[in-house]
Amino acid sequence: MLQYNSSAITPTANFIDNLHTGIFQEILPGIFIIKGAKNDRGFDQAYMILNQKKELILIDAVEEAYQKAIANLLSNGFIIRAILITGKDVLNDCYIDPDSLSKSLGNAEVYISTDISPQGVETKDLTDEDSLLKKFELEGYKVPKKEGQIILYCDRHNGIIFTGNSAMGSDYGGDEFIFTRGREEDKEIALAVEEFWKGFIKEFEFLFPRQGKLGIQIDDRTRVTLLKRLSSGESGLK
Repeated sequence: MLQYNSSAITPTANFIDNLHTGIFQEILPGIFIIKGAKNDRGFDQAYMILNQKKELILIDAVEEAYQKAIANLLSNGFIIRAILITGKDVLNDCYIDPDSLSKSLGNAEVYISTDISPQGVETKDLTDEDSLLKKFELEGYKVPKKEGQIILYCDRHNGIIFTGNSAMGSDYGGDEFIFTRGREEDKEIALAVEEFWKGFIKEFEFLFPRQGKLGIQIDDRTRVTLLKRLSSGESGLK
């Protein structure tokens, strides 16, 4: 249930599309992707960041399709320190309540936006400067007015953004390669989200969404174009 990238080859979109459901595949050293079950969106994907001492955190791994691979990690001595939930739509897809999910992960901490933290469940703020998040070189950025959506920035491999559903890649089944943020019907919300992307100054080479193709080895010029177009609703990468 855990496959290392011993050849140091960046998996292609076709490779990820054809991955077996429920296998953690290394895509960068210490960074893994796991493909979920087929749904009306195609399939969702979650991520894992691994430290050298078998400690790890999970990002958006809330669906039942991931649980066999996660149980395999636990049975092989890996320690799941936390699960990070990047938005309300991810929370709604959780196959059990967050407290039960935490217990199934060996009592892992649950990190989530305080805007959507379930009542009666002990959680941590995903945007806090937290010692565990710092250990994994992660920072959380709240997307304004978007139901607890958080962008995660990881300071590894020259910068990785885990977008959750805040930016979605194009479908694996086609040739198109764009990122979209969706369209907000409310003008006030749309303007707030536009300003968020306009003001995002972190440099990154990788953009990993919850849905759709990944952005790999993004150069400076493409990054500027990507952020500019996300601020207006979509970003095309050639």
